[in-house]
Amino acid sequence: MKVSAAWNRASIEFSVGGRARKMSLRRSRPSGWRRLSKPALLWVGLPILAIPAIVLPFVFLGVGSPADIVAFHRMSKGGFHPIWKDLALRRIKKGDTVESVVKIHPPLIREDYPPYTRLYYGRSGTFDRLAVFAKEGRLFFAIAGSHGQEHRFFGSSAEETLAYEEHWAYTMQRFFEQKAYRVHLAITHSQDVFRARVVNRTDIPFPSMYDGGDLAPKYTRWELTIKVTEVLRGDLALGAMLKFKDESCRGVYPGAPDLVLLRFEDGQLVIPGYERGELYIGVSQETYDWYCSLTAEEVQQFEARVKAFEPIFLARRRELII
Repeated sequence: MKVSAAWNRASIEFSVGGRARKMSLRRSRPSGWRRLSKPALLWVGLPILAIPAIVLPFVFLGVGSPADIVAFHRMSKGGFHPIWKDLALRRIKKGDTVESVVKIHPPLIREDYPPYTRLYYGRSGTFDRLAVFAKEGRLFFAIAGSHGQEHRFFGSSAEETLAYEEHWAYTMQRFFEQKAYRVHLAITHSQDVFRARVVNRTDIPFPSMYDGGDLAPKYTRWELTIKVTEVLRGDLALGAMLKFKDESCRGVYPGAPDLVLLRFEDGQLVIPGYERGELYIGVSQETYDWYCSLTAEEVQQFEARVKAFEPIFLARRRELII
């Protein structure tokens, strides 16, 4: 038997039954990776290994678009309520109870409208907004936004639509009842309630704050003369002519359709701090009829709802989120 070998080939010569035989073994060439030096492997391998390290944090934080990156940048600058960090790191997540969140992070505004709850977190004087929504006491949607950029921490698009629609319906009902409450105040304090139509409008020049001569913008105020067409409450005479300026009324304007008007002898009864004395407020016929349809027990419940919503209303107006 004779054996010969090279770096990539080996051969064996032998005989069987007097006949010579030869068998060759060929070694395959090293693959391209195996031919690379260690420094080269590091230069190629490190970027590949770095990809998961870069991508996974984005996946964990729910960053899926440039808008999300902008939103996280704004949140990290310190304008947002600290709850955003717990939401981003999933320390507060979908399915958690409302009370567990409120205990750690008391909201600026809390609105309960069964079966839903809205927790609002914001900073006065900024455009940074963050809201968490719950249904039946469990979180199902959370979103933050600033300057037109939004980031959804959890919840689907359908749940986002549901959250906004239900809150909008609740807000519109509360605003409707706020207007009806003015009817309640007028009736319970024996103020005049009547229908009227506008018979004359007088424009009054209003001095401009700009000193631009003929190019300065021209401002006018107006004064209305109305005629009483029906007396619903109070002792006004049918056909009486009343005159007031725009600064002494709310919800009454030139060209408005026939409204139910409320005349308060002292506007502070409706608007604390009002200093112009007499105040006229216009409400729709629907609002007036709705209030008149309530029973005595329903009026008490309605009054309690309005008083409970008042601090929320003031807070939302202060934060410019009406």
